[in-house]
Amino acid sequence: MGSIQYLDFDISIEKAESGYQARVLDSPAGEAKAGFTLPFNDLELENFILRMGRTRRGTRSFDSPEMQQAQKFGGSLFNAVFDDEVRSQLRTSLNEAQSRNMGLRIRLRLSETPELMNLPWEYLYDSALDQFLVLTIETPLVRYLDIPRKIPPLAVKPPLNILVLISSPSDYPPLEVEREWSNLQAGLSDLIQRGAVTLDRLEKPTLSQLQRQLRRKEYHIFHFIGHGGFDEISQESVLILEDDANRGQVVSGGLLGTLMQDEKTLRLAVLNACEGARSAVDDPFAGTAQSLVQRGVPAVIAMQFEITDEASITLAHEFYSALADGYPVDAALAEARKAILGLGNDVEWGTPVLYMRAPDGRIFDLLQIPLSETLPAETPRIEIVKPAQVAEPPRASPPVQPPIAKTSPRVKNGSSRILVGILAGLLLITILCVSIFYLGQKLLRSATMRGSATQPVNTVVAVQPESTALSIAVTPLAGATENPAPSVVLTPLAGATESPAAFAPPSLTSTPTPPVALNLTNNQEGKYAQLSLLFDDQSLLHLVFYSRIPRGGDYYHQQRTAEGTWTAAERLTDGFDYLWSDLVQARHPQGYVCVLWGGVSNSEG
Repeated sequence: MGSIQYLDFDISIEKAESGYQARVLDSPAGEAKAGFTLPFNDLELENFILRMGRTRRGTRSFDSPEMQQAQKFGGSLFNAVFDDEVRSQLRTSLNEAQSRNMGLRIRLRLSETPELMNLPWEYLYDSALDQFLVLTIETPLVRYLDIPRKIPPLAVKPPLNILVLISSPSDYPPLEVEREWSNLQAGLSDLIQRGAVTLDRLEKPTLSQLQRQLRRKEYHIFHFIGHGGFDEISQESVLILEDDANRGQVVSGGLLGTLMQDEKTLRLAVLNACEGARSAVDDPFAGTAQSLVQRGVPAVIAMQFEITDEASITLAHEFYSALADGYPVDAALAEARKAILGLGNDVEWGTPVLYMRAPDGRIFDLLQIPLSETLPAETPRIEIVKPAQVAEPPRASPPVQPPIAKTSPRVKNGSSRILVGILAGLLLITILCVSIFYLGQKLLRSATMRGSATQPVNTVVAVQPESTALSIAVTPLAGATENPAPSVVLTPLAGATESPAAFAPPSLTSTPTPPVALNLTNNQEGKYAQLSLLFDDQSLLHLVFYSRIPRGGDYYHQQRTAEGTWTAAERLTDGFDYLWSDLVQARHPQGYVCVLWGGVSNSEG
């Protein structure tokens, strides 16, 4: 279908002398207000929440007792809030939206009544239409929070970068997190292939690693998969991350929001955890979702009840699939709710809650991504070369050969003595001894070079197109505390006066200043292996290396800039665990730098 646009129906729930007041702040039909009281007491509300959030009997039919309870509860709440003038304004607004071929977004404001935040408003049921409001893209329901902060422009230039944090601590019940990760990848495969979306998984789900990764790359969406809950003592919603020992670490919504408040490009957070939307009765921002919105994230989806693995997997898969089809966030969530219902799961579609602070509800629009900008002009060809082999950049003339060492003066002097002196015999013996000595030295150097030629791929021989002979040194990245990435530094070779066009082992080319071959492998820890150096068509050097600390292993890339500095290490791979194959790297004639590797994860290569 085409682009979905909405009119807004803003309704605020406020306190009144005899209970509450529903006030329509803005709508296509104007303003209205009506008083009401809740149609249930605290005990009835608690029983409903327990029935919706705690029953786990698998697939149920549409007319199950749970569905009947949802219709009864949602119908009573709808009739109480949308009464008299408020209902009349809703009907008129719906008709106006339909006449314009638009939807009507119901923006529910509860900041004045935080005790009503925990009501499951997502079950609002219009008995006259026999319809739950949230089960259609025509009437999505969002919980709108007024924040006294200017909202920056929400335009996002593709690709959309999604950071996924999957937490399954060893001391908590296991979740089917790997299955959901696979579904996320499958659901976005088309977007990933054409460069519209990137999907990164945080390799170690700790708070410090999350902070570090947010600093290294700009992300637009944060997706959490794991356990959550509500701390009755602190009256805060919490998420369960992992510590360095793979045990659970409780993280409050306030702490997570503080960590993300400086991430100006982060537009959406999806908290796929139990009770991530629940808040304290006297604080509208106590919940994790509300805390993130309060600190600047325009839209947050969280769970108000415990959710089954099957429902959470379907929710994530269909939500991102709808986003990939160009749906707005609230419409995409409506599609995901219908997908959960389509499984025969009759009530868990009401578990997700959408909080927003963007006035128009538009977070990003994937339909605006031009296909010509996301698809490469042509498929680059890959030329396979051996690992750590360096491709020589093109030159206008053959490389200048280094000068050949002159004949030793000793040899000349010895020959003269043989011709002129009576000590010819003695000098011949001397010359013979000297010759044997130099021959032995030469053979020893040749053997050493042959041994170097058979070293692992981590022994690097560099190609240098510049006019000054350089050596290669390795330094850790500044500030690195764990999983340090190597950084290549080029420095002039001592005493170099005339540089050969290419470095070569001394056994092949005699040179007065042979290059220094460095082994970058940490033999004790096994941190680095599979190094590859390559110049691009701009004569800029690229380094690709492999590190298997702290987990299974990943490849990283660094590039030397035109100013002579090196960029920060960028991780190329994610999700593999072990058994990496050889790394090969080549440059396409048009300038593409191509890297090829292989790995095994979960017994699949």
